[in-house]
Amino acid sequence: KEEGIRFGRLSLRILPMLDQDEDFARTLVVTHCFIIHLKDSLPASLPAFRKVFDIGLTFGNIEIAMAGAAAIGGASLDLGVRLDKVTYDMQNLYNKLTGFKERTFTKLFLPFWQAALNLMGESDNREILSGRVMEESDTLE
Repeated sequence: KEEGIRFGRLSLRILPMLDQDEDFARTLVVTHCFIIHLKDSLPASLPAFRKVFDIGLTFGNIEIAMAGAAAIGGASLDLGVRLDKVTYDMQNLYNKLTGFKERTFTKLFLPFWQAALNLMGESDNREILSGRVMEESDTLE
């Protein structure tokens, strides 16, 4: 565990020096989703996830942007961020991504948004991810 955390932090220090923003974004999302939160608190990762999303948009890399958006949604729900704020943030992230016309990676993102909507009472059944932004049977095939 400690070695993984040290290696992740080292990668995050070296990659910016190499001017490899897309590789940095990939490393940032992986290290914060799977490693760094074991040592640091999850709230410290939210700015990193937003940076991943911004880098993805800057380079037109939908995969990176969606990974950042999904991480933002998941972390926000885990942290107990107010649901109205979560849904507002998810709507804004989605609006920024709609120009890409990419449906594959929305499967990472939409479940978090729909879960927040369900918890706000916008669904007859909170356990089924169907409603305003997605249909569970279509998205989670």
